[in-house]
Amino acid sequence: MAGLGLVASAHAKSFNSLGMPLHAMTTPDPSANGSKQPHRPPSALDIVLSVLSSFFGVQNSRNQQRDFQQGQPIHFIIVGVGLTLLLILGIWLMVKFALRAAAG
Repeated sequence: MAGLGLVASAHAKSFNSLGMPLHAMTTPDPSANGSKQPHRPPSALDIVLSVLSSFFGVQNSRNQQRDFQQGQPIHFIIVGVGLTLLLILGIWLMVKFALRAAAG
């Protein structure tokens, strides 16, 4: 069996089940996220746009990450409740005007 040439070496590479070499996994440096903008909390407009896009389910992952990492939850809650109340008020007013127009 010694003639098979299978010698364990400290420099031998490890291979997966497909015969491909395994590489050491590295974790990305969070400070090198490719963003040239400094970390800043979202502005009032950013918060309103984030809440509106979440109403429709179209929030992109970059903005969602920014909101969760740098935003204050109370700001999003207040804006969300306010926009929900405005939506309900708008629907109520449209129904009121539609009923008034149909009646007379």
